[in-house]
Amino acid sequence: MKRTGTTFLLLLAFFFFLGGCATTDPAVVKRKAEAQEQLGNSLLRDGRYRDALKELLEASKLEPDSPYIHFSIGTAYQGVREYEKSIMPLKKAVQLKPDYSDAWNNLGFSYAALRKYDMTIDCFKKAENDILYRTRHITYENMGAAYHSKGDYKKAI
Repeated sequence: MKRTGTTFLLLLAFFFFLGGCATTDPAVVKRKAEAQEQLGNSLLRDGRYRDALKELLEASKLEPDSPYIHFSIGTAYQGVREYEKSIMPLKKAVQLKPDYSDAWNNLGFSYAALRKYDMTIDCFKKAENDILYRTRHITYENMGAAYHSKGDYKKAI
């Protein structure tokens, strides 16, 4: 806990330092976006989803083509159970990085929460096809649950 608090304070100080620099220098803008993303992800890990959203949404304005920022925004929306709102940033993440298995898995989770099981299964299959995906077993479990919820018990097994 202490390490997270220290990291948070360092990122916050760095963010304020960069915030004082009114520049359009791409390198500075990128560093500021990265600092806000890191701060948002730290808040996300601490379960402070609304605070994380604020930082991540600002980071996405500075770096709109980062699949990782969009993924984190979608994850933060999931944290506050705003599954409908989580879909757009997660779709953006996989549009920008089609092999982003974590984003496919989270997108499938949001569709499952909304009971859109065919879309859920399609997303989980995209994550499942990535043989390097380290938590592929979770995708199989999620897909089985989606088939079960859909009433396709043979495929659920």
